[in-house]
Amino acid sequence: ITKIVELIGPVNRAVMPQYLHLPLLDMVELPQQHSPDVWARVGPVLSQDSEGLSLIASLLQVNPDDRLPCADALSHPFVVNEVNEVDALLSGQESLAEHPQAPADQDNHGSPEVIIIEDSPELESSNDPPNVEDNGDISEDIAAEDSCEPENDDERDEVIVIEDSP
Repeated sequence: ITKIVELIGPVNRAVMPQYLHLPLLDMVELPQQHSPDVWARVGPVLSQDSEGLSLIASLLQVNPDDRLPCADALSHPFVVNEVNEVDALLSGQESLAEHPQAPADQDNHGSPEVIIIEDSPELESSNDPPNVEDNGDISEDIAAEDSCEPENDDERDEVIVIEDSP
């Protein structure tokens, strides 16, 4: 509630009639000032998407009775459309016309590289406690296992592929 008040303004009887009767009201210190330009900051980002604005407006309600429940927020058209778009991108169904790639000769500084690391038992974390001597030293058999060299040829076959960004 503190963040909501900080963003959209102080709580008053007009916004929430039961405000003065809240049992823990004296224990909470709500901000006295707010950022009046919250919609100016959010608007340009979502200006093309009225569903996004309606979702944010329905979530930023001070009165909990007026606030959109979580289940309804997750099924809101804005969220559903975003999830569908991400699913399409991940499955490669999105056309290049909708998400054009940079020309090959264009500088792509800042573009992420794809790093693929093959599964390896060495990468899995172990929940086994270390073998520690009574004096706090790690026993020699554990220290010997902490080698950088692979123990067998299978470990040498791990592949790390770095692909250039398009």
